Amino acid sequence: MAVSPDVPWLVAVGSFAQLVDGCVGMGYGISASSILATLGVPPAITSATVHAAETVTAGVASASHARFRNIDRRIFFSLLLPGVLGGMLGATLLAHVPAHTVRPFVWAYLLATSLLVLARVILKRSPLRAATTAVGVIVFVLGAAGLFVTLG
Repeated sequence: MAVSPDVPWLVAVGSFAQLVDGCVGMGYGISASSILATLGVPPAITSATVHAAETVTAGVASASHARFRNIDRRIFFSLLLPGVLGGMLGATLLAHVPAHTVRPFVWAYLLATSLLVLARVILKRSPLRAATTAVGVIVFVLGAAGLFVTLG
C-alpha cells in the first residue's frame, strides 16, 4: 500500500500545531487550519482533518475535566444546543458550498482568532471569565457562530 506524498506534510502540520497548543494552551485548530489552508488544502478537507485529530484530544481532555468536576454546568448546558446546531449547520454548508466561496470567510475567521490568541499571549492576559448574566441569547449566538465557523 503506497502512502500519499501529502502525509509527511500533514504530520508536520499536526506536530507544529500541537507544539503551539502545548506551549500556549490553545490554538491547535487555528494553527493547523491556517497552515493547511496556506498549503492549498480545500476547506472541507482541512476541517475534516483538523477535527478528526481534535476529536481524540478533546475527548480525553473533556473526560478528565468531567472526572475531576472541573466543569461549570450552567455554561456547558447553555452552549450545548447552539454549539451542536451551529456545528451541524456549518459542516453541512461547507460540504455543499464551493471552496472558493467559503475560503475568504474562513481566512477572515482564522486571522481574527489567530490575532486574538497572539494578543493574549503577548499581553499576558488572564483567561476570560464567564459573566453571570451571559446566559441567554448572547451565549446562544456565540456558541452557534463559533462552532458554525469552526466546524464549517
